[in-house]
Formats: sequence, structure tokens, C-alpha cells
Amino acid sequence: MSLDNALENLQATAERYKDSDLNEAQTDAAFIRPFIAALGYDHNDVFEVVPQYSTAFGDTKKYRVDYAIVLGDLPAILIEVKKQGHPLSDRPDQLAFYMNSTEARFGIYTNGLVYKFFSDLDEDKKMDVRPFMEINLADADEMSVRALSRFTKDSFNVDRAVETAGTLKYTRGMRQVLAQQYESPDEDFVQWLGKRVYDGVFNKRVKDHFTPMVRNAFRSFVTDRANMALQSAMKKDIDGSDVPEVEADEESTSEENDRGIITTAEEIEGWMIVKSIIGTTLMASLNPSRIEYKDFKGFFTVLLDGKPRQEICRFFFNSSNKKIRVFDCEGNQVMHPIDSLDGIYRFADEIKGRAQFLLQQDMS
Repeated sequence: MSLDNALENLQATAERYKDSDLNEAQTDAAFIRPFIAALGYDHNDVFEVVPQYSTAFGDTKKYRVDYAIVLGDLPAILIEVKKQGHPLSDRPDQLAFYMNSTEARFGIYTNGLVYKFFSDLDEDKKMDVRPFMEINLADADEMSVRALSRFTKDSFNVDRAVETAGTLKYTRGMRQVLAQQYESPDEDFVQWLGKRVYDGVFNKRVKDHFTPMVRNAFRSFVTDRANMALQSAMKKDIDGSDVPEVEADEESTSEENDRGIITTAEEIEGWMIVKSIIGTTLMASLNPSRIEYKDFKGFFTVLLDGKPRQEICRFFFNSSNKKIRVFDCEGNQVMHPIDSLDGIYRFADEIKGRAQFLLQQDMS
């Protein structure tokens, strides 16, 4: 069975048991052993996948990690298991102790649904504070499969896996920093960017003046790039052949379906803005591809997983008086007028809060 098919089976298992309170042994049977098997290791071979692997501390004390995948007589990957739904701490001290006490370069910390991968990239034989990869079965995508494939039995090579881990960790870290700057640029970022376009003295007054401009410029840049990618994709039909180029500001150029529904460029751009708002804070737990849309004659709805009952917000762009409907902190629907698409950013907190609520509901 291929890795992606095995992950699909695990996702089906996660859906089956999402309302169950599995203990650690049940989590192990339902998720952990199938996950190990998905990587190509034989969990029935107690010399290859060693349960309750003993790790020594000093001359007398010994501790046991839930699993060790052993290659060439040495532990390569350690796995610490918590029961399904158990919150995973930011830094698992137990796993750190196990890794620091063995030759293993990799550790997995999991509750069956979320898998955090650690290594010792920053300091040899000392587990890093932050994971280099995190896979959530709820939204595992093609990128997760490609990264995970480095750790399958057929492909595993310590040096290559360490190189992959480094790339993933630091790229992930940089993406998080960029997301933070996108949401609220700090003084250093404002000064760094401002000094490249402003020739005068960059004092506090200038910095305060530049801060909102930097934030807006960053958001506009991301939106423009997203629109460029979208327009490029729209030039290809499902067979890959070219279709006539369209002007983004004319509603008549949008494809009209049999029901007379016209999806406009403004609605698509609004959807992309919502995706970017959610991605700045939920990028680690929510795959952006899950944020979908459904167009109707009178409105345009942004949905989680395309499900009508999982509405994030709704646009009313079919007249000159644009409106957006969002949900407040108590789940009430609230309508707001907006002058332009930039007005969507005013409701970023409501949009992120709604997405977080729906995500928690989906996982509960």
C-alpha cells in the first residue's frame, strides 16, 4: 500500500473515532501501529520496532520509550505516545530525555491524530526545542506525504533525513515569522523596510507613520501575488489548453453556469483575502486548501471543507453597496457594510475566531 493511501486510511480511522475517548492502548492499536506500518516498518518484528525500548540514564536508572524503530542495531526513531485527543505540549520533556540518552536522531511525539517530529539540528545529541515538522491527520496534504516519505523504511537515510529536517524546520520557522510580520509588523521590520525607501532620518515619528503603510503594503503584495497565481490557473481548462485571457475588473468575463450564477473577480479576491487572514494564525493546524467557497445568485459564501454548515463568512458584492456577514464571539451573524475589499481586513478577528471555532468543532 502506498504512503498516501495509508494516510487516507488513517484519516478514515480518525473520522471513525473522533467522538470516542480512546485510552493509550486503544490509540496505539488504532493509530500508532498502522502509522508505523504506513512507513514500511514491521511492528510485529520486535527487533525492528521495539516496544517499551529501554533508555539508560547513568549507571543504574533506565526508562522506557513507547517505541523505537531500530536500524542497524541502533535506535533511529523514537516514538512517545499519548492517548487520542491528549493535548501535546510545546516541548515534550520525556521525549527530549529519551533522545538525549540514545543514538536516535529523530523523535515523534503523537496522540494518534497529530504527529510532531523532532531532531537535534541546533545542538548535537540534544533535542531541539521546536519540531521541524507537524502532521495533522485532519488536513494532511501532498506536501506532508512528500516530507514523510523521507522517513519510510525504503527511503530512510540518516544524513538525507537530517538535511530534510533542517530544511523543513527553518522554512517553517521563517514562514511563521513572515506570518507574524504580516499580521503585525514589529519595529525592526518596519525600520528595515522603511530605510530602503525613505532617505531621511528614520525617527519615531517616521516609524509610526510607516507602520500602517508597511502592513498594508505587505498585505497588498500577498493579495496581488495570489491573484496572479489565480489568473494564471484560470487561463487553463481542465485539459490544460489555453482559454481566452480575461479582464479582472469585468463581471461579464467570469464563467456563468447553467443557473445564471456569475462568480466575479472581486468575489474570488475576497475569498483569497480570507484565506490569507486565516493562514497567518492557523497555518500549523489548518491547510488553506480546506477553505473553499460556494457562489449563489445573491451572495458568495466562504466555507470550511465546502460544507454549508461550516460557513466562515459571506459576501454580498452584487450591488454598489458591498457587505460582509461575519460571526461574533457568541456565534451570532452580523452584517457590516464595506467600502472596498480592504474592508475585509477590519473583521480579521471575527474571521479567525470563526475558523478556529469550526476547526475545533470538526476535531471534537
